[in-house]
Amino acid sequence: MATASITSVVATPPASAQESVVVDDARLHPSLSGVVVGGQDRSEYASAYNGALARHRDASAGLVQVTDEQARASARDGELRDAITATEAERARGEQEASQRRATLRTIGMASYMSGSSTPTTNLDQDDADTRARQRSMVATVTDSQQGLLRDALAIVDRTTTRLYADRQELSNLTAHIEDLAEARTEAESDLLGARDEVTRSRASLADWRLGADVAGSDLPLVALDAYVKAAERLAAEHPECGLRWWGIAGIGRTETRHGTFGGTRPGPDGVPLRAIIGIPLDGNNGTALIPDSDGGLLDGDTEFDRAVGPMQFIPGTWRSQGRDGDGNGGIDVHDLHDAAAAAATYLCRSGGSGLDTAEGLRRAALGYNNSSPYADLVVRTAFDYAAREAQLIPPPPLVMPVDPLTTDPLAPPPAPAEAAPVAAEPPAPSSSTTVATSSTAPASD
Repeated sequence: MATASITSVVATPPASAQESVVVDDARLHPSLSGVVVGGQDRSEYASAYNGALARHRDASAGLVQVTDEQARASARDGELRDAITATEAERARGEQEASQRRATLRTIGMASYMSGSSTPTTNLDQDDADTRARQRSMVATVTDSQQGLLRDALAIVDRTTTRLYADRQELSNLTAHIEDLAEARTEAESDLLGARDEVTRSRASLADWRLGADVAGSDLPLVALDAYVKAAERLAAEHPECGLRWWGIAGIGRTETRHGTFGGTRPGPDGVPLRAIIGIPLDGNNGTALIPDSDGGLLDGDTEFDRAVGPMQFIPGTWRSQGRDGDGNGGIDVHDLHDAAAAAATYLCRSGGSGLDTAEGLRRAALGYNNSSPYADLVVRTAFDYAAREAQLIPPPPLVMPVDPLTTDPLAPPPAPAEAAPVAAEPPAPSSSTTVATSSTAPASD
């Protein structure tokens, strides 16, 4: 399956025996974005994802807290520096004022001294004495005023010196705090990046699990449904006259290998079963055709006889002519559900012609896939059972993924549909083998 980004995941705590999960996964066909899958093994993936989301929220909140504290500290740093500058200017003015008052007092004192010693008091008449007395009174008044101004200026100097000491001490402590906050922010950003990576990994794991899980209420792995839908869409663009629907291809896939799950294996998120599905030797025994090896055992590992291979059970000769790259990854892999489904769609169209969305047309195509009436009847019954439940299996895609209006967290997905009855009849049980062995129901070689 071609690698693609996963845009979002909505996980919900288990609500019942049928757990459900909805994922918006860019690897899926757009029509399948509303499909719900179920499975009891979901909880570990959902729990890991929800836990990662919680840690991401905590890391985000931690970074916001540090960032806000940095903003407050930076604002206070600016306030303190402005205040220190203003206080230094105020103290400088106070010191200048004090210096001027001291100079004035020295001038007054010198003038008073010179005036008092220039003429003996005993030589003054009464008018001069009165004048001198008034002058002394005036000097005393001026001196008192200048001394008061000097005291005020010195008080300003003392007050601003005390304020400067306190502000500079706070600024020193704040500078150290800002340095600590810078380290804390680096750590918080690192935590957030780690939490984001954890969310991405756990979301990818949950989405991968979902691709391999069964569509709720069916036996269809979601990745198989995706392969069938894409194969039918591609065929409709190339040969619209065939009329083959996804459920027609699903009828073949279910009958051949139970959608790539035959023998207990499961398709991975890339559409390739975890264990190769290889049929019994086509040696003419057990009702099989006699088909000698045609590829040196390249596909089936058998150098004596051909075997049917992969989730759609192609024999090597047929695969050489019919193999398709169904997922656009540049490879043609008989074990890949997407490639095999695309090849099966082409083969069915060529075998059945037009009208493959009817029971008669699909039966005709199935007989071309495997010339057995019971086989073709089973394919048709299975396909039309899926067709009857198409609306349940593939609900309309949501227009917008619902979110909580306050937290913007994803809301719970819709509940899973009720479990449906088994589809048609079961294929024969597999025989024990190192690979999964099936009876040959492969399309005939060209």
